[in-house]
Amino acid sequence: MREDEIGLIAVNKVEEAAYKTNRLIPEINKNDTKISWDGLIYIYNDSNKERRPKTDFAYKIDVQVKGHKVHKLKAKGKSKYSIEVADLENYQKDGKGTLLLVVEMTDKYSYKMYYANLLPVDLKEILKSTKKEQKTKTITIKPIVERSSASLENVCINFMNNSKIQMKSIILSRDEINKIGMPTKMQSEVVLPSNEDWVNYVLDNEMYFYMQKGEATFALPKLKTTSITQRKKCEVSVNGKKYYDEYEIIKDDNGKEMVKFGKSVMFQRDISKMKITNNGSIYERINDINFAIEVLKNEYIMLGEKGERISFKNEKKNKEEFNKKIKKLSEKVNQLEEIKNSFEKYGVKFNQDLNELNNNDWNNIENLVLCYKDKPKISIDKIEAKYVKIGNYKIALLFVKENEKIRCYNLFGEHVFDKYIVTLGETRKIITTPYINLKTDNFIEFSNLNTQVIKGTIEKISPNDFKKQLADMNFYMLEVLQAYDKCKKSELLSLAEYISDKILKCDDEKEGIEIINKAQIEKRKGKITKEIQDDLYNIRTNNNDAKIQCAIAILLGNRMDFNRFFDKMPKDTKEVFVKYPIYNLLEKDNLG
Repeated sequence: MREDEIGLIAVNKVEEAAYKTNRLIPEINKNDTKISWDGLIYIYNDSNKERRPKTDFAYKIDVQVKGHKVHKLKAKGKSKYSIEVADLENYQKDGKGTLLLVVEMTDKYSYKMYYANLLPVDLKEILKSTKKEQKTKTITIKPIVERSSASLENVCINFMNNSKIQMKSIILSRDEINKIGMPTKMQSEVVLPSNEDWVNYVLDNEMYFYMQKGEATFALPKLKTTSITQRKKCEVSVNGKKYYDEYEIIKDDNGKEMVKFGKSVMFQRDISKMKITNNGSIYERINDINFAIEVLKNEYIMLGEKGERISFKNEKKNKEEFNKKIKKLSEKVNQLEEIKNSFEKYGVKFNQDLNELNNNDWNNIENLVLCYKDKPKISIDKIEAKYVKIGNYKIALLFVKENEKIRCYNLFGEHVFDKYIVTLGETRKIITTPYINLKTDNFIEFSNLNTQVIKGTIEKISPNDFKKQLADMNFYMLEVLQAYDKCKKSELLSLAEYISDKILKCDDEKEGIEIINKAQIEKRKGKITKEIQDDLYNIRTNNNDAKIQCAIAILLGNRMDFNRFFDKMPKDTKEVFVKYPIYNLLEKDNLG
């Protein structure tokens, strides 16, 4: 066949495929005289109309059509085509991309059609890998397969969708992505026929992905998906006991399908084989291993109350090996249960993934377990509070020497201080809460902090002793409030309010500062009551102290008053004032 014949046959085959779709109208030059492009394919919105009004026009795609004589057609899979670099550069200048259609043929009747998307994302990657003096570039072309996601119609529609986005996007190269890091959230545009399995499509094809940052859209280099995880909401049980509310199906690009339960149990459907890994928190691992033990014993999993039953091959044939496996798993559960009980004894539900822990963390877990067993590795004189840090958790402990034996208690455990009287100061000997010396960071960092226990110790203080430490309690309440502002734990705001109410109840004079502190707690809760507002107006009228006036201005939302009184403060007073919790309200409020 002559070259002009090959080119003409290629155009005819593309036109024939386009006209079959009802949505594509080709307008392709049969004489190869145009620069870089051979013509257009018009896309219309409605495929069911006999006539196509102008209002149904959706998009036009620039195309280059090439014919290629081969000795033998490939049975399946991709092919290669060598394209001129000058053409690629022209496509990039144009900005919206070009669809390359290649028709390989052995004669006039035997042929196979391929395509390559040459969109802005593709062109940037291709030209980046092209040498300076290079005249041609070999690229991969994929087969057109009718009645599939790779039909000419779907190829054109997906080209249109991605072309529209990429024309308005900032195109990023792989090097640029490596510098800024791969985004955690991306979106993709793809149109599939109703009978197409989207999972197989995504695994079999490279996809265009986009991310949004502010008003800008970024087009990312094409990515190949190696596996897809589908989460199924469904009760998972064995022998009538529920272990999970969901499970995952993981399919990879090699066709292997795994079912995952919890964090650690994987089941390969085609060979009925189970694999147990070490993942998740203590609670998750205990549940996973118990689940695995029951599956091994019962040889099935039930999905849904009356749903699918997954059976296992009989692993009980070698009874000795089977018993060893069950024993090993049971011993692992016992070890994890001991660690779990140790944390819980000291007021912590440890939910961190154990894989995130380092060697020091594991040493501290070992020491905590020894404390749980009343065998702590520590030397003290009588009583001493310490903390242990394990992963993201910080646990406050109380070590007490009783009859030459050292015991370890949860510092915030109920009744832990029942045997002891804690006094305030060396000279005053006023009974107070044992937690009076806790500072802002302690309220935030101690994982076993229990505000109800703290309230209980305050409640036991006699009214007479409480009156003698109003100033100390007020400063203590401010530490709690400062902690709340940093971490927003509602129990801390509740503790601050409890202390504030106790102060107001015991303070006969009810000076301005106590009312202000009550007001700032109410403001954090959402609204200051009318009674407290009236008290604030009364204090503002009768007290000229600049700090008091600034505090009231913040609470009542008066920026002008705040600025006026704040400017009157000496520099050192300002430095102290801005450290008070009430100043946090100023920074977040838009005062009038």
